[in-house]
Amino acid sequence: MEELAWIRISLVREMPFEVLVRLLTEFELPETIFEMPRHAVARVAGDPVAGLLMSAENESRAVEIQAWLREAEDRGILTIADPDYPDTLKHGAAPAPVLYLRGRRELLSAPMIGLVGSERADAEGIATAAEFSKALAARGNAVLVDLMGPLSASAARAAIAAAQSRGGVIAVSATGIDRAYPSASRETFVEVAREGLLLSPLPPGVSRDEMSEEARRATLVGLAQKLLVIQAEIGSPVMGYARLAADLGREVLAVPGSIHSALHKGCHRLIRDGATLTESVRDIVP
Repeated sequence: MEELAWIRISLVREMPFEVLVRLLTEFELPETIFEMPRHAVARVAGDPVAGLLMSAENESRAVEIQAWLREAEDRGILTIADPDYPDTLKHGAAPAPVLYLRGRRELLSAPMIGLVGSERADAEGIATAAEFSKALAARGNAVLVDLMGPLSASAARAAIAAAQSRGGVIAVSATGIDRAYPSASRETFVEVAREGLLLSPLPPGVSRDEMSEEARRATLVGLAQKLLVIQAEIGSPVMGYARLAADLGREVLAVPGSIHSALHKGCHRLIRDGATLTESVRDIVP
């Protein structure tokens, strides 16, 4: 009953986190929300949110998702009320009330380092990402990636190859964990689900859109103790990760490169603005 209630809550993407806090403060348990008449929920959450929460469509979809989760042992959820929910994310910009998981859940207890870079990274950037990711995973860290482009995929595969008992890769998706996006990352997506941890703040069935991108960025940065940037164009989505990390007080690290390449101008700006110039893994985890 409790799991189904959390799934129903996660399906209402339009509900601000502070509204969920008010609901749980008022009704204490998530399942109690759905035992109340709609007008009582609307009094706390407002009529639009109450309508979405209490709809028959919401309940039916939640039952389908719960059945899908139970089809395999490596699928599950982690709620913000769970003692294992990471504290860094709980106090981040927009904590997801439910995280959907496929794979090695224990990686959430490892030190987490975010690694992001340009979707148009060149061969040097792809190799650099693999080098850093391999070294971080070998030291027992979980490397957080978004699987958006060859640089991120390279980092994911390197972390899997180098993983020890505690290290590995966590891929944070901007879709539900039942689908791979972009399609070019499908092979890596499957490998991460099998050997690492695939994680999403979104329910299965959700496609990528602007709202899901914001949720993915908030989750990846919220989980990360530090954020490493490898190749970023000025104005690219990668810079959005760095800005959010800085706003949350996370250390931002950036790898420098050629002054003639647009792929490095974002990192150079970050370094000029206070990011740590990073040349080796010892600059991240001494």
